[in-house]
Amino acid sequence: DYFSEGITEELINALAKVDGLRVIARTSSFSFKGKNEDLRIVGKKLGVANFLEGSVRKEGNRIRITAKLIAAADGVHLWSQTFDRDLTGVLAVQEEIARIVATRLERKLVAARAPPQGPSPEVLDQVVLGRHFFQQGWPDGYGRSVAAYEKAVARDHGYAPAWAGLGLARYRFAQDGQTLSAVQAARQKAFETIDRAIALDPGLAQAFANRGWMRLGSQDWSGAESDLQRALLLEPGSADVQSSLAQLHAALGHLQEAIRFQRKAAEFDPLNATTWGTLARLLAANGQLDLARAAAARGVEIDPRSVTAAFALGIVEILADRPAEALPVFAKIEEKIVFAPLGTALALHDLGRQREAEEALASAKRSSSHVASFMIAQVLAWWGDKDAAFSLLERSRQQHELPLFQLKSDPLLRGLRGDPRYAALLANLKLPLD
Repeated sequence: DYFSEGITEELINALAKVDGLRVIARTSSFSFKGKNEDLRIVGKKLGVANFLEGSVRKEGNRIRITAKLIAAADGVHLWSQTFDRDLTGVLAVQEEIARIVATRLERKLVAARAPPQGPSPEVLDQVVLGRHFFQQGWPDGYGRSVAAYEKAVARDHGYAPAWAGLGLARYRFAQDGQTLSAVQAARQKAFETIDRAIALDPGLAQAFANRGWMRLGSQDWSGAESDLQRALLLEPGSADVQSSLAQLHAALGHLQEAIRFQRKAAEFDPLNATTWGTLARLLAANGQLDLARAAAARGVEIDPRSVTAAFALGIVEILADRPAEALPVFAKIEEKIVFAPLGTALALHDLGRQREAEEALASAKRSSSHVASFMIAQVLAWWGDKDAAFSLLERSRQQHELPLFQLKSDPLLRGLRGDPRYAALLANLKLPLD
């Protein structure tokens, strides 16, 4: 099953490089897996004209890939073909399918660079597993993703996509470090890993996209912009690249540009709940609460388990002075360590239930203060405790916490913006003043 997913994802990446071709991203495409919906309805939901579907059968070291190109409007088969190959030829098959489909769609294919020899079946298996586990997220998924990618690079030191995946997985897993020195050492190792991927294949868009996001999380604004612009040039159809560019522009205070890029990400990946939750956060930061509520609600509708979308919806209700509506939204969040208690603390405070609010905040502090200084600061800033909020924001800066790039765009922190300590914090982060 995951082998088939891996081939699908590689085809999405290859077709995204076709000049002028709009390709729906992984999350939205995979949301229809195993469902027997009418193609015309699916086509309208995704806003696409054609589908590429297929199957994979495996026997020993031989595979049979069947691919079909189908018109969404009437279900007519535009093209179909079966490929019988050894597992060692998987990458060549992927490129061949992508080229044929691009030709059928009368587009010019910009072929992706690939290593001279494809990875072994064992390496490809571990890379697919690494991607699969990474999608599961914090905390267990990132650790398992690192383990899978490490097995891949141990078997093939020259396979750049494995090093690119390992670099990002190591960076995300580093946030669980208990000490500042441990986090810094883990992130340094992650950057060395991603640099190796780029050295192996300077044309690998995903490597630049991953390093750009890592630099964004480490507050290296110019480095992040350079990498993400390079990734955009190599793969303009990537929703991940569009979303990362949105985060960068938000970090720099360019909210209109950030919203534009994030809307583009939603266009490329319309059934990704996290994408809609991020768009909601940016719209809320820009004061567009009705649009923000609609975007967050869309994310929750797509995936009720999405922490990003649900938390964004709750925050919109807080900003709209509707804490009674926000409280049940936060209560339904399955992640009970950080997001649920901190959101609950915000709502209870605004409802005048301060003792309960402080208990919720204390719960989050006990379990996650080493990784959530920024988010705890958000709550305290909203409560009006500026001294405590600035103390935690400085700690967040020293720890290079990932959410710190939200500083300028976070509406929960707006009460801090007239304070001289806020301007000093921006200067320390090398961010432009408001």
